[in-house]
Amino acid sequence: KEMPWWGPTIPTGDEPPRPEALEAIRGFALGNGGRVPWRLWWRPMLFWAGMCLAHQAMLMGLLLMFRKRWVQHERLPFVWSEPALHLIRGGEVPWRRRWLWFLIGLGLCLPAAMFISPTGEALSSWGMLPWVGTEGIRGGFDLTEFNILPGTNLRLFWGPLVLTMFLLMPVDVLMTTALTYVLLGMLLPGIMRSAGLQIGPTLMRNFTKWGIRFGGCAGLLIWGVWYNRATIWGYVRSLWGGPPTNAESEDELPRRFIFVLAVGGTVAFIAMGCYGTELIQMVILTALILIYAFAQVRQRAEGMPLTYDNNVGSHQMVSIQQDILKNHYLVSDSASPSDSWATHWMQWGFCGQMKTFGPQNMLLEAFKIAHELKVNAREVGKAILLAMLVVAVVTPPLYVQLMYVYGFDNNYQGALSPWASFTQWSERSASYGLHSTSNVFLLPGEGYIRYQNLFNMVYGVLIIGALFHLRREYPRFPVSPIGVVLGAQYWWLGAGLPFSPEYVWFSFLLAGIIKLLIFRWLGVRSFRERVQPAVIMLLCGMIFGMAVYAFRYVSLGWGALK
Repeated sequence: KEMPWWGPTIPTGDEPPRPEALEAIRGFALGNGGRVPWRLWWRPMLFWAGMCLAHQAMLMGLLLMFRKRWVQHERLPFVWSEPALHLIRGGEVPWRRRWLWFLIGLGLCLPAAMFISPTGEALSSWGMLPWVGTEGIRGGFDLTEFNILPGTNLRLFWGPLVLTMFLLMPVDVLMTTALTYVLLGMLLPGIMRSAGLQIGPTLMRNFTKWGIRFGGCAGLLIWGVWYNRATIWGYVRSLWGGPPTNAESEDELPRRFIFVLAVGGTVAFIAMGCYGTELIQMVILTALILIYAFAQVRQRAEGMPLTYDNNVGSHQMVSIQQDILKNHYLVSDSASPSDSWATHWMQWGFCGQMKTFGPQNMLLEAFKIAHELKVNAREVGKAILLAMLVVAVVTPPLYVQLMYVYGFDNNYQGALSPWASFTQWSERSASYGLHSTSNVFLLPGEGYIRYQNLFNMVYGVLIIGALFHLRREYPRFPVSPIGVVLGAQYWWLGAGLPFSPEYVWFSFLLAGIIKLLIFRWLGVRSFRERVQPAVIMLLCGMIFGMAVYAFRYVSLGWGALK
């Protein structure tokens, strides 16, 4: 059907296409020298900018309620604020020694960056970082052939980039992550079989994925809200001028504005999404977004750099459409209904891409840096709000203008694929229908077997709740709930990304042991004043070297990284 808010569309059926719509699409796809039919584009630009701003308002308003408790009272580490703090403060380490570590990190990348042929082939066997996750390259050992653990892949990958990043994470998170993966992926199945319980690898994978991974993420949100209910109630009371209920809700930022931002953003996001889909789908989609986005930020606070798990949330939405809502476009032979197609796109964009790469992931890190440097929180909040508004105004018309200058089809996309590139519009939408499973929550069978994944989800929520309670009651309790969730995370094997514990669990374990030894023999103060600055500069050198490699590779005309 005609959906003018989405963009210039071509009517289907016997109705002839509008010439201006055809010309608008042709200019967007192939480029026409920059002649943009703005009268066809101002409404979709306004719609999508509004959707993105509502999405960010929903998440940032919720997170700002936790800001003071996490930053000032619980003093969460917010590991990825440490490099910025170190560079701003300077510290006691001489600059000459700092630059030495920076140059070492850069030197690890230079051979791969320098020795590239004009056609892009590598002329050196010295590969680019992170040197982890791929067989036959530096940074690890495959011990599977020694059969140390019968029937189990044993890959001891470490990699200098990954190991350096993990050295900045808390010890309890490192050790819990490694031990959780070893327990769930290696030891527990064998222990249960030896006890006469027929718990096969499939059941264990399902429990890890839907219990620890999804249920754990849901638990981070549920128990985070539960244990901070007094703080949230303090923000609610601010609507009618009530005083703060505790120190956390007595914020430097305007409490009424924060609460309205969260609630107003949520309502606006659901309401605007209902233009292209149904209310029940938007409510479920919003719940999934809140679960994954909140869990992402909470895990980042403890040091995990990336949890790119967009397919899980997207597949859940597909499963709900197929099995529960019964309106997925492949359930029947009829044509794709617009509301189902729209939900595919919003689940990919908001539950996948913006969950992982959205600015809400860095929000509290900025306030952490401000708190450590004694900068007024209001000034930081104003800067963030201004940046968001400027980006929302500038980006849509700039993107459309560039497409009409260069043409969407002329950018690098690689070979056509039904799943590899989210820039291939209809391919991505069809992919979820063709390749996604409808057996996410509901499995074949009867009784408990049919609802097994739903039970696993409940188990995961309860496990995380129990761990949070033990950490609150016994501060020296060694098991980190964040580490348990991280131990079940998974990322696709590929170049340039941190990898899941399946590939780098040894890096978690090795980094934890190294830090424990440093704390035991040198002390925590020595680590922070002598070792950590060196680690940060080494990491900065490696990241700069990877950026040099990226620019060098792109400058050869390939247009994308392999």
